[in-house]
Formats: sequence, C-alpha cells, structure tokens
Amino acid sequence: MKKLISYSLLCFLALSIFSFDTVKISIDKSNSYIKYTLSHKLHESVGVTKDYICNAYYDGVEKKITKIAVAAAVASFDSQNSSRDSHALEVLEGIKYPKVTFVSSGIKQEGNALTINGEMNFHGVKRNMTILATQVQTDKTITLKADFPVSLEKFKVERPSMMGYEVEDNLQMEFKAVFNL
Repeated sequence: MKKLISYSLLCFLALSIFSFDTVKISIDKSNSYIKYTLSHKLHESVGVTKDYICNAYYDGVEKKITKIAVAAAVASFDSQNSSRDSHALEVLEGIKYPKVTFVSSGIKQEGNALTINGEMNFHGVKRNMTILATQVQTDKTITLKADFPVSLEKFKVERPSMMGYEVEDNLQMEFKAVFNL
C-alpha cells in the first residue's frame, strides 16, 4: 500500500511539473514560403521555395511559439531561370552543403513582435542570428513573417559577379510560415 501511494504521488508530481499544453505544430506548405532576393547593379534575382520543413512548439496556455526549427534544400529554390539556379547550386556548393537550417535558442514575444535568437547553418558555416518577425494569430492559424539579411561573406560564400560587378553581400530573405492549430 505504501509503495502504491508513493508511486501515485510521484506520478502526480511528474504530471504537475511537465506541461501538456505545449504541442508540436508544422507548417501548411501550400500557404508558406521562403524567398531570397539577390541584388546586382544591373538586376535582381528572386528565388522561392515552398518545399521546406518548419516545425514549432506552441504553448496553448501562453498562446505563443516557444521554439522553431527550419530546414530547406538549397536545390529547392526556383528563380524561374534554370541556368541561374544551376549556377547558384555551384556557388553554394549544393552537393557538399545541400541544406540551410535555422534552430531557435530563444523567442521573446512582445505583442505581435517576435525576437528569435538562434543558429543558422548555411554553406557549412554556423552563425548565431537574431531574426525579427511578426506573428498574427487567429483561432485556427498562426502566421509568422520575417524579412532579414544574410551576409554571403559571413557564411563564406563567394559572391558571384556579372559584367565585372559582384552581387551585393546581403542576400535578403523573406519567410512566411502558416501553422494550423
């Protein structure tokens, strides 16, 4: 009897310590995307992928995302120009470094504004980053949006050139993730 009471007490304490209100959520790929814009003196190149993985942990009591992880294959970005996409895979060494990842280490929320700290792994280089995002939540969805620069030089990517001019160092990234609740 004493063992049964001790076991029951232990189970109660374990249940009270761990929250079952936090759940893993995944993106709705049909409404989500990652887009890059690469600027050159003569033109801009834009590539988009909807084929990426994004999982988050959502605290239903606090009504906020507590952790997020994103992974995209470098080859999945489409600029509507197969020659450009092929060259991008060469420059980014897509066979050696096939994906880009970001994993949050902390998320601070103030209203609809999020400050997401984490680590990006791009071109075999890991760097800590802070991404500012917005969150719009309804009863059925959460939509995260972010727009942030990624320095090619900091990730040891050789900047391509055309007609004697290199592309700008910052690759502008745009991110939209729609999660169904």
